[in-house]
Amino acid sequence: MEHPTGFRHFSSKTGGSLLTKSPLWIRRCTLLVSISIVLACVALPPAFGTDYYLNCKSGNNLNSGTSAANPWKTLSRVNRMVFHPGDSILLARGSACYGELRPQGSGNVRAVITLSAYGTGMLPLISAGHHQAAIELKNQSYWRVSHIETKGGDPYGIWITGDQPNSVMRHIYLNQVVVHDVTGTPARKDSGLIVFHPQAKGERFEDILVDGATVFRTTQWAGIYIDGARFAGPTGPKGKNITVRYSTVHDVGGDGIVIFAAKHALIENSVAYRIGLTRVTRVGTPNAIWNWDCDHCVVQYNEAYDTHTPGNLHDGAAYDSDYFNNDVTIQYNYAHDADGYCVAVFGADGKGTNVNTVIRYNVCSHDGQSATLAYQGDFFLYTWKGGTIRHALIYNNTSYWNPSRRAYALVANAAFDPDGLNGFFNNIIYSSVPEMEDDEPLAADVFKMDHNVFWYTGKGSPEWRKKGTMFASLAAWQHAIGQDLHSQYADPMLEDPTFHSLARPSHQFTLLPGSPAEGHGRNLRGMGKHDFFGNPLPVTGPIDIGANQVTKAGSSLVGGGGRAPQFNLQTARGGCLNLHGLLRDHRAVLVSFLDSSSLLRTQLQASPSAAQIVVLKSMSQQYRSRGIAVLIVGAPYGRSGQVASRRQFINLAFDWNLRHVSALRDAAGITARKYSVVNLPATFLIGQNGKILRRWNGYVAPAPLSFALAEESVSARHK
Repeated sequence: MEHPTGFRHFSSKTGGSLLTKSPLWIRRCTLLVSISIVLACVALPPAFGTDYYLNCKSGNNLNSGTSAANPWKTLSRVNRMVFHPGDSILLARGSACYGELRPQGSGNVRAVITLSAYGTGMLPLISAGHHQAAIELKNQSYWRVSHIETKGGDPYGIWITGDQPNSVMRHIYLNQVVVHDVTGTPARKDSGLIVFHPQAKGERFEDILVDGATVFRTTQWAGIYIDGARFAGPTGPKGKNITVRYSTVHDVGGDGIVIFAAKHALIENSVAYRIGLTRVTRVGTPNAIWNWDCDHCVVQYNEAYDTHTPGNLHDGAAYDSDYFNNDVTIQYNYAHDADGYCVAVFGADGKGTNVNTVIRYNVCSHDGQSATLAYQGDFFLYTWKGGTIRHALIYNNTSYWNPSRRAYALVANAAFDPDGLNGFFNNIIYSSVPEMEDDEPLAADVFKMDHNVFWYTGKGSPEWRKKGTMFASLAAWQHAIGQDLHSQYADPMLEDPTFHSLARPSHQFTLLPGSPAEGHGRNLRGMGKHDFFGNPLPVTGPIDIGANQVTKAGSSLVGGGGRAPQFNLQTARGGCLNLHGLLRDHRAVLVSFLDSSSLLRTQLQASPSAAQIVVLKSMSQQYRSRGIAVLIVGAPYGRSGQVASRRQFINLAFDWNLRHVSALRDAAGITARKYSVVNLPATFLIGQNGKILRRWNGYVAPAPLSFALAEESVSARHK
């Protein structure tokens, strides 16, 4: 059985599991944890528990509570119980409970305690009002909470905590939870919708998973906040094996998704938007997705946009490798429309406080949208209070830099430790302002820049700066400073790189034939296996500059052509939808065939369909107002040809919070066969004329979908 927090990812279109393409520490961690689980399962006998049922609508506290026919009535009845390994607490779908749920007891390595739902329909709701939290687990281990909705709480929605010094809380999984409307004014960062925060010195979490969560609307600080340990710092204890994946966070006061004080942490395939909405400035300044005091941590395949900050200095950005980080990789992410930077590297509070950060194969578009922030740049390196940055590598990213006020695309205003290569290589800067690079070292002048492509689309000359001295051409910069000796000032020939402009709608940020970026990159060691778009990287030979490696092999984009077959399928929430009817009312329809059985998330296995549904929700949020309809079609997949049952499909729509995405059930697979779908997922963009404009085989990331939808919505508007 696959370990959910072992960082094993779904198979890529280039062949093989992404686990085999991950850093060595990920593979070793997964192997060791998997072996330990197998040995535990072999050595220990199974544990049996009792199922307890709660129906706040029609139950009775005098009932036994041990069957769906005799459920309890109130949360207080559950709170009086001490539960044991293997027990389950099941809440009736369609019911609403009021107050705070504080179930007692812990599971063990043989059997967890489960808090989940039974029946068919809407998720069971726990409405906390002004209670401290809707769900609280304290000093407990081996719990799985799934298929529950919570509303309210002040300052928490779901709160996982403890107060026992030097203790370890293990194996707490949150799966398919919907958490919203946490109220109150933030007084600290560990507040918000989902919060893991130990309170005692030396206390920590291990084996934590937040999977498929939808969290939104809080005036408190965070969307998903995980403190791996209390009072950690660079030498203190840390939590370990912590994963957030397939989750959506929006409309929060402060941070979107953060993991602090942890070893072996992963944030992937998630979306965070409309973060930083609070006006409270005393807590700090937020970002969408970031780590602090994190060892061997990865942030990948995420989307962050529409980010803000209550301050007027910094942050309100997308991604951030903060101080005390060690061996952090930020890759294959998409950032756009941020008030602040795309990605930052920070060091503070002592020498060597950020070590081995790698930022690669990300796409940054239309960031720097605040006209008041004092610190701006799409790539931002900064240190303070004696902090340093050591061995930070930023390479093969593509930036469309279009800030609201003039600012440099790269800002290197930091103290760099000379013990290790620090550099900015193989990046494309496509800018509407002349400011390209600002190199303002605070200590050792060891930050290197080379093999980049720069292009300024406005009038006048581009600009580079070194310690306050301006250079009005790349040649002058190269001659005087000796940086960027192999870089080019030339149009990188990207395919429609400014999709925010109606005059030049964007497609993919891919390199057009004859691009000066092709084959002119520096081949660094250990660059990974593929580019932003999934194209494989050459083992030897030339590397292209930017986030796109030009190659046809392994590309998921098949193209379009032909008319889309008509379908008329039943929706999860009743009624039928047909393609022709949708096209009459919309500019285009995005249809994605998914493995609905994997979306049920019963085994918590990594799934490309689960990753895809998070992206589809984001696309609907961004483009439904532009006339784009987004559909998922649950189709049979695999040798068994299984598809979710009618009841399961109804639940699926609520579990994934598909408010604006229609879920259709193709039980016999007839529609999938009409579209020649063999493997799932498969996604189609269908124009108003009924023609298939694009087809993607396999998982397709947020940026390519977004570019294609933006292009179609603009072109349809001008027809």
